[in-house]
Amino acid sequence: MEPSVNVKRKHRKKERDLNYSHYLHPRWWPTWLGVGMMWLMARLPLGLQWRLGKLVGELAWRFIPQRRHITEVNIRACFPELSESEQQALVRKTFHSNGIGMMELGQAWFRDPADFEDITAINGLEHLN
Repeated sequence: MEPSVNVKRKHRKKERDLNYSHYLHPRWWPTWLGVGMMWLMARLPLGLQWRLGKLVGELAWRFIPQRRHITEVNIRACFPELSESEQQALVRKTFHSNGIGMMELGQAWFRDPADFEDITAINGLEHLN
């Protein structure tokens, strides 16, 4: 007989439901479609992924003006020494980098790290031993 342990939970009111079948409901289909798209994109050649990521960033820069405004305000506050055109170029480059980052997220989730050994160099490994 195991001793009874009274564990005080801070945030969770009930036990976690480990039955994930409710994620098959049509409500979750757009999420699964997005995950599937990320899986497919992760299978593309790396250079193509970067170009697609840059395109995603460009589309976000053009069609999400609220986020562009927030980025412009932040860049202006962080880099007041840059000219207006340099700040705008940095804003655009930030969106491009975020789009590429989205593509790299798919690689991190769905690709085998061994796929990147030929383009990866580790410096300073001796400091970790």
